[in-house]
Amino acid sequence: MRRVIMMIMVMMMALTVANAQSMLDKAREKEFKTKMKQLKKEKWQLFGSSRTLEVLLLKHYEKLEATESGAYEVVGVCSRYKLDHLGHSAAVANAYNQYAQNASNHVKGRLLSEMKNNGADTSKDVDAFAAIYEAEVEKEIRNDLQESFAIYRELGKGEKTMQVFFVVNADAATASRLRAMENAIRESEAALHLSGLAKEIAKESF
Repeated sequence: MRRVIMMIMVMMMALTVANAQSMLDKAREKEFKTKMKQLKKEKWQLFGSSRTLEVLLLKHYEKLEATESGAYEVVGVCSRYKLDHLGHSAAVANAYNQYAQNASNHVKGRLLSEMKNNGADTSKDVDAFAAIYEAEVEKEIRNDLQESFAIYRELGKGEKTMQVFFVVNADAATASRLRAMENAIRESEAALHLSGLAKEIAKESF
């Protein structure tokens, strides 16, 4: 009897896992169809690839789910350009810049909050340090942003707009932010009394 109960429990667990996977697959399919519908409605076209947008978008989603440590999406934008290579370069640079700004703003906000709680007025030091850290992140993060695909849309009069989609491995990005933090600490006199806390903040997601 005990063996029968155990077999029933195993079957129930297997069904639960299968149902959960089925729901996840349906959610992924819905997400993909919704995104493709949006891109087609807005008349986006694939840039610089012989593959189809459908295939590259699917591969992009697979990359986001492939790493055990986690991955996330970063999108670089060039709002207006005429020459394709310049538009792509500008969108890539925008992705680096936006990532670095977000990382810097996170560190700056946390540092200011901690300093305020301790009754210290070090806003100028934090501003100076955050600016150095931002520049270091932008240099360090470049190898961690893996481009999936780029799309563009005609604006008229020979002008276009472009988006470049990247996948970032969470562990690799954290390591890069920590390297950037070490570099910023070496370069900044203001970091002498911020270094310990700043290193811990650099590990956080944002």
